[in-house]
Amino acid sequence: MKLALGTVQFGMHYGAFNHAGQPSKEEVKRIFITAKQNDIRTIDTGAAYGCSEEIIGECIESDSRFLVVTKTPVNINDASDIKKSCYDSLQKLGIDHLYGLLVHRPHHLLDGKAEHIYRVLDELKRDGLVKKVGVSVYTPKELESILARFALDLVQIPLNVFDQRFLHRGLLRKLKHIGIEIHVRSIFLQGLLLQDVEKVPKHFSKVRKTMIDYFAFLNSCKLSRLEGAIHFVKQIDEVDRIVVGVDHVQQFIEIIEAYNKNIPRIDFSSFAMEDEDILNPSLWKLEE
Repeated sequence: MKLALGTVQFGMHYGAFNHAGQPSKEEVKRIFITAKQNDIRTIDTGAAYGCSEEIIGECIESDSRFLVVTKTPVNINDASDIKKSCYDSLQKLGIDHLYGLLVHRPHHLLDGKAEHIYRVLDELKRDGLVKKVGVSVYTPKELESILARFALDLVQIPLNVFDQRFLHRGLLRKLKHIGIEIHVRSIFLQGLLLQDVEKVPKHFSKVRKTMIDYFAFLNSCKLSRLEGAIHFVKQIDEVDRIVVGVDHVQQFIEIIEAYNKNIPRIDFSSFAMEDEDILNPSLWKLEE
């Protein structure tokens, strides 16, 4: 099972098109039970995800054997902050080691403190507190620059029908060739790929035609929008884990059912785009 459970919604309101809010602790427990029943063992979280780590620690069973990937703080004043954050995360999560620790902001592995930060990551790995160290990136250029300086075990990248930059540049093949585990996020582009075209904000007016064409293509393939978004990443062999965030059990079940559907390989390459204003949610202007 490639699916991994994203948990940012457990600790804070997240997602441009998320109107459900944070789930209750009881709902989170049901989500974890559903994950375990469907052999979904990887949890993705982060120090910056509000109270997500605390919620996970309170809601997972001690014998569940989930593999937890978390991230460093978004603000790092000194390399020692990495070590402190790791210990804090372990305490909140109630576990003795992390499967993965990712640097949350790629510039921390590109600026003047990068060598010191990487040294601390390597130390945590040697001490057995972290199995794999890596980075969460936003663009191919960031990843290429970091790989030129440091050896990584795990990377997390955005990948979806509209954002195929890492795929088309051959970076996924390169990562697998050098033995790096690949986790992908933003497969629904914060929900944009699931929205009705007439309901999206003005910011997306320049891609409405592409959205209409894409949804018509899905209809011709007899796929729902959910199935199309999931199948695009599922069929990419280099991808190890597909991180999906959920806020209630029924949503999680629908995602699992869509993932389990047997669908032939489909070519989605014609829907790829390069426009950062669309591909990077931090640039979205939704108040218009």
